[in-house]
Amino acid sequence: RGAGWESCTMISATAETHFSVVGYGMIAEFPSSTKQVDNWGTEINGTEESKATVTLTSDRQHLLQIVESNDPIDFRHARASCIGPDCLAVSWGMGDGWVVFYRRIRPQKQTKNGRKTQQKSHAGDNVIETGWETVAIAYPSQPILDTAMNQLSPSPYTQNEDETLEELLNLSRNQQLSRHQAEHLEELRQGRLERLYETGSLCVSDLVPIIVDNGTSTLPSAILAISRLGGF
Repeated sequence: RGAGWESCTMISATAETHFSVVGYGMIAEFPSSTKQVDNWGTEINGTEESKATVTLTSDRQHLLQIVESNDPIDFRHARASCIGPDCLAVSWGMGDGWVVFYRRIRPQKQTKNGRKTQQKSHAGDNVIETGWETVAIAYPSQPILDTAMNQLSPSPYTQNEDETLEELLNLSRNQQLSRHQAEHLEELRQGRLERLYETGSLCVSDLVPIIVDNGTSTLPSAILAISRLGGF
């Protein structure tokens, strides 16, 4: 369930569609490899429609900006899972532990500033269109972040900051902090949060969909289990 292969069984059909995350904001889709034969048992070659296609996610430009503005991020840490034929969950391998949910949309041209443009993305001579729209994000809750930050190993480079942070936290439990103290506390918290992201303990290590079918005519529901490197 990494950035490699992920299969998804169509609910209304027996064929399988396979997905692969091939780059930041890029999803490859491979149709069923079921062989077709004619009346004489000769295999029929696939049509153009049966070949693999690559489409972009609606947040691709944002993902590229994040990657370019941060330290090198290893794409091999990306994880993906198929929840249904038209729904994907992807963690792009970043330290924040976020999981982005996408739904399939009709392929459309790239847009700029909310307006359609003739500018297109290319892979060789093939136009790549947007085929997946961001619909939701799952991220660690505040209690999980607090627990993870408290479990960080002491750093000799941030010893003074850590001591000041603990003093301000203890002080905030008994009295109201001044504006300067509150701003300093938030700055120290942000610094510790960034150090937490750098450790990779919040990185998603696996995404496992659990399909719940109650045996009725209603469509099955899905639960997504998320595991992280640090056990959170």
